Amino acid sequence: MNTTEKLVSLGICFSDKDKLELEKAGCALSQYDAAGDLEEALAAAKDAAAVCVSNVWMRHLPPDFLGRLEKCRLLVVGSTGTDTIDADDAALRGISIANCPRYSAPAVAEHAFALLLSLARRLNNRPERPSDPGLVSYTAAVTLRKGVELRGKTLGIAGYGHVGWHLARLASGFGMKVLVAKRNPPWLLSRLIRHRHAKFVKFGAMLTQSDAVVSVVPPGVRGLFDAEAFGRMRPGCLFVNVGRAQALDEEALHSALENGIVGGAGLDAFSPAGAQALRPLRNVILSPHMAWNTAEAEGRLGRECVKNITSFFAGKPVNLVMDASRTQEE
Repeated sequence: MNTTEKLVSLGICFSDKDKLELEKAGCALSQYDAAGDLEEALAAAKDAAAVCVSNVWMRHLPPDFLGRLEKCRLLVVGSTGTDTIDADDAALRGISIANCPRYSAPAVAEHAFALLLSLARRLNNRPERPSDPGLVSYTAAVTLRKGVELRGKTLGIAGYGHVGWHLARLASGFGMKVLVAKRNPPWLLSRLIRHRHAKFVKFGAMLTQSDAVVSVVPPGVRGLFDAEAFGRMRPGCLFVNVGRAQALDEEALHSALENGIVGGAGLDAFSPAGAQALRPLRNVILSPHMAWNTAEAEGRLGRECVKNITSFFAGKPVNLVMDASRTQEE
């Protein structure tokens, strides 16, 4: 990079090593943390060649955000999904979009498994009876809160990308059998073969044969887990969603939980209405879209953003989900 390119980061944390690498690549960084002033940050981004945006900042951006980026050529979204950005509008403005598909995979997989363990051992500390004042007594806990072991059980995974692969490794370590409801992706097949308990099956077979199901389906999938899907699960099956809320019919899940079809649900993604309806149920655990939130993932996110930025300005872009130059040529 022969010239200095202005880079504005909205909520993405860069380590000293990251900053040094950006400086060597000719990037002049202006960084705003989660507590920064939004209007001040947007004013700084007005003439930036590249802008990085975190999950937290994404929720607060104004509708005319892209229109304010007058000189931007690259927008790096600090997440796997980029569906919150209007790709068509970005293309018209000559702004390419890159994502960070790998940084959170270990964290999300561990969070999914933490939810699964909490459901299996009934650790959500909800009263089993209306008269119980919060944490139940030891006698009541032993009598009413008997858990199940995961060893020897079957875990079904819907959506086998980076998160699903890490999740399969964790489940195998716990002695679980793993069923993956997806066609064989070539780049993952060699890895999957290493797990002797894992195999690919059709979605319906995964539902009927699993003791627990984890959804990590990508953006764009809607209503996959509906009343029919829950009805095909084994009675008392545990369900965890760390993918998108749109893949889940929350009313159908509520009914399945109340009727005992689903034994418990751990959700990291849900709609406001779904949260309001599901929160009172004692066999539900909700976490507010925080599966990605670890110190290690934050470090990987910074490094992945640096790679996206330096590669783009070096003329060898990576992780582009929309290349504005090609879109304009078409």
